[in-house]
Amino acid sequence: MKELYFGDCLDVLKELHSKYPDGFVDLIYIDPPFNSKRNYNVLFEDIDMTDTKAQREAFNDTWSNVKYKDTLFEIENLNLDLHDFLKTLDKINISKSSVAYLTTMAIRIYYMHKVLINTGSFYLHCDPNMSHYLKIICDLIFRKENFRNEITWQRTNAHNDARLKMPSVSDIIFYYTKSSKYFYRPISAPLSKDYIEKFYRKKNTKGNYMSGDLTGPKTSSGESGMEWHGFNPTDAGRSWAVPNRIVKKLVNEKKFNKMGVIDKLEILYKHGYIYFTKKGTPRIKRYLDDSQGTVIGDIWTDIKPISAHAAERLGYPTQKPEALLERIINASSKDGDVVADFFCGCGTTIAVANRLNRNWLGVDISHLTVKLILDRLIKPLPDYARKDFLKTISIHGFPKDIASAKALAQKDSKGRFEFQLWVVEFLLGGIINPKKTADKGWDGYITFPKNGKGRGRILIAVTNGHANVRNIREFITVLKKQEADMGVFTCFAEQVTKPMYEASKEEGYYEGYKFDKMQIITIEDLLEGREIKIPGGVGSSLFKQAIKDVRPKKQNEKLF
Repeated sequence: MKELYFGDCLDVLKELHSKYPDGFVDLIYIDPPFNSKRNYNVLFEDIDMTDTKAQREAFNDTWSNVKYKDTLFEIENLNLDLHDFLKTLDKINISKSSVAYLTTMAIRIYYMHKVLINTGSFYLHCDPNMSHYLKIICDLIFRKENFRNEITWQRTNAHNDARLKMPSVSDIIFYYTKSSKYFYRPISAPLSKDYIEKFYRKKNTKGNYMSGDLTGPKTSSGESGMEWHGFNPTDAGRSWAVPNRIVKKLVNEKKFNKMGVIDKLEILYKHGYIYFTKKGTPRIKRYLDDSQGTVIGDIWTDIKPISAHAAERLGYPTQKPEALLERIINASSKDGDVVADFFCGCGTTIAVANRLNRNWLGVDISHLTVKLILDRLIKPLPDYARKDFLKTISIHGFPKDIASAKALAQKDSKGRFEFQLWVVEFLLGGIINPKKTADKGWDGYITFPKNGKGRGRILIAVTNGHANVRNIREFITVLKKQEADMGVFTCFAEQVTKPMYEASKEEGYYEGYKFDKMQIITIEDLLEGREIKIPGGVGSSLFKQAIKDVRPKKQNEKLF
């Protein structure tokens, strides 16, 4: 499963819940907008254009404009405790924006819980502004007994605000499971050199080792409390604590499953893992080569944020480091499990899940980010591998062929604007004109670096109806009025005429390059993967191109 959805995750979640009533997702990680005073915008190049702002909000805290009352009524029929909590917040001195945000998040988390399998795990990434409210919401949905951890991730170092208060340097990640039975793999870090020198001082032919206790606290009435080699752990108020991980290395799984505690002790003794002190107390030799490192707790200080010059940086403002998602995915899922992110942004969860050989599902409400995710997955691959990899991905919410593209183009005014959004932001990777101009204007733009002389701009015109040479000439006039460097005119192939090509050719080549200053590209061309020509060969992406191949390692080796 490799599924990418464009749309509101609530609609997608309801559809998935209807399709999979018993759940199908093993792990969910979400990093939603935090409803803080931060600007959740995708910031674009600051260029001076008379008819548009230099940025378009792709992620924006619009919760205060949401009619959350309707959502509250819906929640009342789903989870009465959750409804009563949100209703109480609505009555007290908390901003309506905050209540709207929490209501919006609550119903989505409710359905995320529904699509998890019974052994599934859920991670919610948030900041301190809303974390205390979100914790209660998660307790009411997942039940308090299924709360596992509040993880603190130190995402940055101290800021200038340290003069006024303790600096805010961390995010919170809540970890829940759907039930008491779930998969979890302990997280560990390599032992430090100082730790090894201090504790692994003993050595024999097997290597360096440290001495460890072979018993645990409390007595046991079963085999764990029986005498072995003259030592009875019950006399010391303890019981045997056999390191099963080491035993599994010494015998096959079938034999291990048939072994009792005493059998395991004998195997460890036979292979030189147990020795006796002068007082006759058995001790375990914990070899350095067997060490899994230091167990990491719920405070993570070893994963650094993405620096300005990091190779994985894409220019997306809330991008999280791959190491963070790698830790979460490895801890709470196995090969082949389904990992989902319903606010998938620039696709870090998706990229890491794919690299770790997981199935995945991502949802986002922005054309821009869906385009970014696809580019992140596809563009680092060699040309021969791109089409094959793309065939494994199902994309929902966009036209899949010319027939569905035409159907979208011919819809009502809202549908036609959605068609323009799809062409400008998804197919061309540009920015929609926020003024939503009608024909005879321009529908979007792309910027590009101009040899150290600022940024150039390319205006885009999208025609969803009849096109002719007059449209080309009018668009050329717009280009000159806006002082744009280039123009791109898009329409369906059947609409292109010879006079249209001739009119665009009359504008000549872009200075210093052998391609047209005014380019016509059809919807058919774009669906087949053809790109417009841009100075410098930088492509049409607004973000830095990903360079990491996200295919699983075994597949990489096979292909190369």
